[in-house]
Amino acid sequence: MELQRSDRDEFGFVGSLVGSRIWPANIDRLKEMQVKVVKLRSGAPGEASDRRLRELAENQANKLTGILRSANPLFILGRFAECAEFQGGEFRDWYETHGVHALVQYAVGLSFATSGNIDLSAVPSDGDVQEAFDLVAEIFLIEWELITNTVGANQPEYAARVQGAFKVEALTDRWQGYTVHLKDILAATLGPIRNDITRELGWYPGIIPELGLGLARIFQRRMDEFRPGFRADLMKAKPSGQAVYGEEMSLLLERHKNFAAGLFVVDAPALSAELGLSVDMLEAALRDLSWNPGQQPEFLLPAQDNLARTYSGVRLEGGRYFLWMPSALIQESHVWFYDLLQRRSLDSIKKRYLAARDTATENITSSTLQRLFGKDRVFRSAQYDAPGRPDIDCLVVVPGDAILVECKAHLLTAAGRRGAPGRLATKFEELVVKPSFQADRAARHILSGNPVFASGRKVISITANEESLLPRIVITYERVDPFGTYRGVRPEVEQPAPSWIIPLADLMVISDLIQSPAAFWYYVGHRYRQSQDPRLVVFNEIDLLELFLVDLPRFESLTSLSLSVDERVLIGPCGYSINNYYASLAPDEVRRRPVLPLPAEVLSALDRNLALDDPAWRSIVEAVLAEPSKTWKKFKNLKAKVAKRGTDQPIRLDTVQGSLNITMAKPGDSLVIDIGAN
Repeated sequence: MELQRSDRDEFGFVGSLVGSRIWPANIDRLKEMQVKVVKLRSGAPGEASDRRLRELAENQANKLTGILRSANPLFILGRFAECAEFQGGEFRDWYETHGVHALVQYAVGLSFATSGNIDLSAVPSDGDVQEAFDLVAEIFLIEWELITNTVGANQPEYAARVQGAFKVEALTDRWQGYTVHLKDILAATLGPIRNDITRELGWYPGIIPELGLGLARIFQRRMDEFRPGFRADLMKAKPSGQAVYGEEMSLLLERHKNFAAGLFVVDAPALSAELGLSVDMLEAALRDLSWNPGQQPEFLLPAQDNLARTYSGVRLEGGRYFLWMPSALIQESHVWFYDLLQRRSLDSIKKRYLAARDTATENITSSTLQRLFGKDRVFRSAQYDAPGRPDIDCLVVVPGDAILVECKAHLLTAAGRRGAPGRLATKFEELVVKPSFQADRAARHILSGNPVFASGRKVISITANEESLLPRIVITYERVDPFGTYRGVRPEVEQPAPSWIIPLADLMVISDLIQSPAAFWYYVGHRYRQSQDPRLVVFNEIDLLELFLVDLPRFESLTSLSLSVDERVLIGPCGYSINNYYASLAPDEVRRRPVLPLPAEVLSALDRNLALDDPAWRSIVEAVLAEPSKTWKKFKNLKAKVAKRGTDQPIRLDTVQGSLNITMAKPGDSLVIDIGAN
């Protein structure tokens, strides 16, 4: 069983990009390369065939290097970036074109890997531009084969899967979250050390989201000014016959090539005019956000470290910058900032920054949960008596149960992102094993009836028992999806059941779209139970959240899978309505917010039960959410009937769950809905 995990065939993600013409390489040529790759494998994957494939990739990369450095590379890079960023004159949706930006980042890194020996006045031919598109696609096809079909030597299955997943992430786009949430995380992290950062850098990186929006507006305006005239000139030539039309088309394509070469080039004065910020400050910002040609002379293949992945701009001559991808500024902001501090040897700020990540993770987690459950139910740094004076980073108390949250802001370096086994083993311990032990120890302490304390040694009232679920969550500052995707138990390490691992940005999405504490509890309970089953492979939490909101029965079915031990359920990509909501440029009142298809009155009644500390609250929530959609159609009809006629006597709704008692009455002007257990 696979839930819409398409475009992961033998061509990898690049095959779908070429097939859809997002990346206009020659699909027949790509198929020929695939045949060649299969022949080079000549049997099962192994060191010999891997070596042959790497030689092929290096050969194609050297050809690409020759083309990119034989003329001004901006003519080709501008066309690449235009294909990645724009569709029909409008910015593309990153989520729906996943992987295309990595292709451009690779070409940018290769173009400027060394400095000098480039005739900037030379213009590449149309044939060279097309050849560059084809070579990039072929190189990524080979790299995909090497990553997905290389056998990890002397590694357990879980380690090989995690390593492979991180390598795939390194090869494709490194999406961290939606801008609205990343902006808040950036502000919460850098805000407390703003003065020190500004003093050292001459500008404050908290303005990165604003810079990204300003650049996007500039590029969009340039596109809007170019396209109408281009299309109008072409239409004028059409009635003059094929020869005139062909000649005009050739001239316009040449004009388009020149336009694309300058489309993504900016300087500080242009950005200052757009944002109203000082030129000096913006010059400092552009300088820090960019890298200089010649800084990575050994770079050749996509799997290698590439400054163009971390630094969104390239510094050109005359105070100009090639900054083609405004959205990458916020997506790469934390990786970039740490690297900048390392390169500038700003050790004092680096130390404070790492501490600020810890604080921000705990602050945002606790404030997010407090907005849902209320301050009287959410406790930060709840302590209990045990060796080492342990605490629970965030504790949420509900009738008969509790949610235990551990917050981890560990940094995953470039080596870890590449899948270096040593780094992955260390981070697996820090982000999976250790917090699982911490949460398990706290859960056993609570189940034993021992007290847990808020600040001032005030005892927190927790009514847990043997029926309590006590779901455990690990919130990570950075996105480390492969650890959650392949969270199987390490055979050589004793550990409790894995916690549910999600990044901070995803927690913010979940709380945005599930604003009822009852529905949130239900989601957390199922996701925690689902996290125990290694047969369920979740690449991104947004995909599961989408299922919860639009197909609740299917989401629930994933909690108890009817599969053999060797079968797998792969989830995603399917988070389209969520992405459309957050990625839309439409006004808030126009955007369609994904919501759980339950009557708002029902969720409100459940939340009132929570406020009353109803001891049956958990079981009532489970029963309500388990009701089929036909129940809520009957609810709507009954509500209209009661609202019209009015009644002092509660009328009961017919439900599938016999343990559920939903009634409504209208003794006066207000409709009263009560939900209880029989």
